[in-house]
Amino acid sequence: MPKSKVQIVALVLNGTPGSKDFCQPFFEKADLIIAADGGANTVLACGFKPDYLVGDFDSISEESLDMLKNDSSVEVMEDLDQDSTDFEKALRLINKLRPKKLIILGAFGDELDHTFANFFTLLQINKEIETVLYDQKHEAYLVRDKLELTGKKDEIVSILPLGKVEGLTLKGLKWSLEDEQVTWGWLGIRNRMVGTRAEIRAKKGEVIVIKVNV
Repeated sequence: MPKSKVQIVALVLNGTPGSKDFCQPFFEKADLIIAADGGANTVLACGFKPDYLVGDFDSISEESLDMLKNDSSVEVMEDLDQDSTDFEKALRLINKLRPKKLIILGAFGDELDHTFANFFTLLQINKEIETVLYDQKHEAYLVRDKLELTGKKDEIVSILPLGKVEGLTLKGLKWSLEDEQVTWGWLGIRNRMVGTRAEIRAKKGEVIVIKVNV
């Protein structure tokens, strides 16, 4: 697919993405599906094929790898560099494609170190790409400017800075802020929606906004 037509990319990592019924709608709306190593197992289990398979292939099943290597419609990009994660390897491709929106599944899971690393890896994404991470309970947004969040009254919303953030403003939440400066270690957790819409702004820096769906 020509780069100019790539609007939505679904990236699947090797965490816990959710059920087949949960994942399928994301794959259906994506222009491209990129599987990072073992994320291909999830894509195939949902009845789809990745357009790209990226990684060092230490977590994909042998059966899945053999099938995708023999499928001419799948571009297999093996990268044995051990100084970067499979997520980072996939982002090199995504930053070249420059989609309008990046949907990430499988970024969360039982391995806490991987989950933390995945949040920090988000900083490598091109700033023009809207990025959202999903599992069956959470939506997580990388915010570098403004996020208009929709949800339900009393839904939990947590805001976590990825370093120094200037001009942080929170509206539509139980505990609001106006043009504050915060840094890594500031915990804006367990805030709540006061209605169905909220707004999070950051003049400089990046924050992760996590909404817990109920």
